[in-house]
Amino acid sequence: MNLVTGLDVHLITVIICVICIFYTTIGGLKAVVWTDAIQSIFTAVSIMIVIILGVIQVGGFGNMIRANQEGGRIEFFKMDPNPFLRNTFWTVSIGTTFQWLAGLGIHPGAVQRFVALPTYSKARKAAIFFILGMAVVKLLTGTIGMLIYAKYKDCDPLMANNIDNERKLVPYYVMDVASKFPGLTGLFVSGIVSAALSTMSAQINTVSGTIYEDFIVKMMGIKVTELTASIIMKCIAVISGVICVILVFVVEKLNGILQMSISLGSVTNGPLLAVFTLGVCFPWANSRGAMCGMLISLGVMAWIVFGAQYAIYNHELKFVEKDVSIAGCPANTTFRNHTDFSGLTRLNQDVYASSNLWSIYTVSYMHYCTIGTFVGIAVGLAVSLLFPTDESVDPKLLTPWIRNFVNPKYMTKTVQNGKTTHNKTDTYEPVSQETKL
Repeated sequence: MNLVTGLDVHLITVIICVICIFYTTIGGLKAVVWTDAIQSIFTAVSIMIVIILGVIQVGGFGNMIRANQEGGRIEFFKMDPNPFLRNTFWTVSIGTTFQWLAGLGIHPGAVQRFVALPTYSKARKAAIFFILGMAVVKLLTGTIGMLIYAKYKDCDPLMANNIDNERKLVPYYVMDVASKFPGLTGLFVSGIVSAALSTMSAQINTVSGTIYEDFIVKMMGIKVTELTASIIMKCIAVISGVICVILVFVVEKLNGILQMSISLGSVTNGPLLAVFTLGVCFPWANSRGAMCGMLISLGVMAWIVFGAQYAIYNHELKFVEKDVSIAGCPANTTFRNHTDFSGLTRLNQDVYASSNLWSIYTVSYMHYCTIGTFVGIAVGLAVSLLFPTDESVDPKLLTPWIRNFVNPKYMTKTVQNGKTTHNKTDTYEPVSQETKL
């Protein structure tokens, strides 16, 4: 909106955030779900229209693919296992697996929505449709990226000073290809705003529900009426939204939105995935080990991520970007200088760093969640074995293939018909497809 309307980015941010906070606070989960559904239609339609116009301009999908292959933009099988390379087959596939396990398997934002459905079968259908929807979104956004390169492969807009940072590349492209058609630019802006609103509203709603349920009800043991609970969650939603607005002023100082969001998310995603993995797959892990593993993993990941972000901000860590061309730019164009790597040492084909910078800060951002998970599991298991407890485990809380290998001493005991038995796999009954969650 800043690029299209010329309005100050901080003013736009406050307006959009206030609108989002308002309907999220008043409407709760139902409002968030319905607005997300409507907003997704705007987003999908706007993206598809822009793709159609872009394909027409570059002369078809064949030309688009050919241009990206010749420019080195399509790299499916960059098989170097070096964890310090930013994007390879291994960093992307392994890193994305752990990120999605954390984001979809245990994240309250996903779990709350599945649990909100009335039956198991409907929750499973929702998960399947979600996977299909995400696949379509990834395909569409990737296509836009390839179209942008195909159109500007001979005159990069950033190097030609048509835009001042890479975040404006997509709206600049949309204005370029769709400005001749009245309303299309506005439609795309509405799609972008819809995506922003749906993301922010979902996260605010998740945070408010999680804080209330896990901290106020479970940890503090406070029991209140439904009206009071609603008021408390609304207050938490407002406070969370205000924090989001304030953090905008921090985020705009950092480069690389995708890398930064993955990095900061991994600070907590890795430790949380470690805790759940300990609980589901390791029956001998106890609460003491899980807590120690989570806290140490959290500390380690905060140190790595914030250290790397500070190095980037302080220009002690820079990344090699793909080559761009200015051969097709107008003769009177004033070009931007290339990234200056003076004073830095080239560590590999992707990274330049200061000689004083610790190597751990240069590990690929895609591996952050993986590192956090393994650190948490290793520490959790070590502490559990060094400081065992008498805690027993309900077999229904373990993944099915683990139950057959579990020592009965770890299992919860129950009394049936006057006889004490261990709850192992023989007492486990699969959940009916229509059993209420």
